[in-house]
Amino acid sequence: MAANVYALLAGIDMYPDPSHRLAGCVGDVAAVAEWLRGRLSPRQLHLETLLDADATRARFIDRVREHLGQARAGDTALLYYAGHGSRERAP
Repeated sequence: MAANVYALLAGIDMYPDPSHRLAGCVGDVAAVAEWLRGRLSPRQLHLETLLDADATRARFIDRVREHLGQARAGDTALLYYAGHGSRERAP
């Protein structure tokens, strides 16, 4: 049996502050999802997406733990994120 691929794709275009909004991140997620579906069988691919308002910090952490956490030895866990990053001071 072929290994499973657990993929979590997140894309955020619509940020609360209009000056921070992006164009293309949600489309990038759609393109990656299409690419994965074209290369893996439905039995192998376990795909979840989080887009815009659904891609909250809490939801993202939950899906990393619950969805990607299903991967076992020999499986692949793929996390793809498109959106703004952040910066924090490091000691």
